[in-house]
Amino acid sequence: MRDYFLVIKGRQAMNNEAKNGMECNEFEALLADALDDALAADARTAFDEHGKSCEVCGPLFAETWEGMVRVQGLAELEPPKNLVYNILAATSRKAGITTYLMDPPRSCVS
Repeated sequence: MRDYFLVIKGRQAMNNEAKNGMECNEFEALLADALDDALAADARTAFDEHGKSCEVCGPLFAETWEGMVRVQGLAELEPPKNLVYNILAATSRKAGITTYLMDPPRSCVS
């Protein structure tokens, strides 16, 4: 929850002043593409320069990069058996549908 409030505080500190040719809202909009290394060279240069000079956007990028690296380092898990069926059963308004920890009844499997 503390991180959530830091994000809100940071967003409130963002302004629309252009630093090195880019505004904070533009930096935020390009963040995902920058993490995916999908920005054109000129956009990447402006993005990097803004991140170096902005006291809000620089830490935002660093924390987001660190989070992405941590998530990529996690082991991939196999989803539980019957995950989709159990989600549909749990969210269905239709009476009589129950979740199954093992195999669903053969009448439910197509």
